[in-house]
Amino acid sequence: VIGSSGTGKSCAIAYLVSFLRQPFLWLSGTAARQAHCDSATADNGDSLHETWRRMHTVPLLVIDDISQCKFTEAWGSALFSLMEARTSARLPTLWTCQISLPELRAKIGEQTGDTAQADAISRRLAQHALVITL
Repeated sequence: VIGSSGTGKSCAIAYLVSFLRQPFLWLSGTAARQAHCDSATADNGDSLHETWRRMHTVPLLVIDDISQCKFTEAWGSALFSLMEARTSARLPTLWTCQISLPELRAKIGEQTGDTAQADAISRRLAQHALVITL
């Protein structure tokens, strides 16, 4: 779901999730990035590592306001790998964004300095997705 702040993106996702009745994990884009960063330095038994692992296996993952986090080359690569793993396992991922997909692609490219990675991430986010603009 794409729309400016206050348009009801998160409420729309919450309403949808309430009908799905399956386990889910809901993280902000910033919290998802932090879970990845923390897992890189956490022990395998650490809860920080567990959150990142769960992001790969939970039946439904929601990443809210994905555009709000800072993109680095490492986070971009991790996000792409996460989306690849979830797509391969046929696990749905819902995400919201305050900017359009082309704007998100440009933001990722500017922050990482890697337009190829930005294109790959935005393609993966859009693949098998119904993009709703509010």
